[in-house]
Amino acid sequence: MTHSEMTSRRTDGGADAPLTANGTSPLRELIQHALSAALRGTVPSDGTDGPFDDQTRELLRSASVHARADGLRAEQLLLVVKAAWVELPEARRAPRDTADATLARVITRCIDEYYTEQPPPRRGS
Repeated sequence: MTHSEMTSRRTDGGADAPLTANGTSPLRELIQHALSAALRGTVPSDGTDGPFDDQTRELLRSASVHARADGLRAEQLLLVVKAAWVELPEARRAPRDTADATLARVITRCIDEYYTEQPPPRRGS
C-alpha cells in the first residue's frame, strides 16, 4: 500500500476518516495516547523495564481492535504505530535503548491484540 493510500481520508469513519480538530484521525490519537502511556510506564525510577500497566494494555488493545474493525491489515496498523512513534516527543527524549525496547513491546502487543479472537457482542435482553 502506498503512502498516499495510507493517508487518504475515508468517508465511512474508518481509521483514516476525516481529521479531528487537532489534525489527526481518531485511531492515530488513540495510538499516540497509548504510546505515550507505554513509554511513561516503561521508564520507572529504578530504570527497569516493567510490564505495561492496565491502562496502557487497554489502550493498545483498543487501538488494535479499532484498526481491525476499520478494515486495516496488521501491517497497516504497524505503519500507523511507527509513524505516530516518531512524532512522539517522549520517544525522542527517552534513551534510545529504552525507546527501541518499548516500541518493540508495543508492536508485539498490538500484533497479539490484533489477532486475539474477540468475543461476540452481547445481545440485549
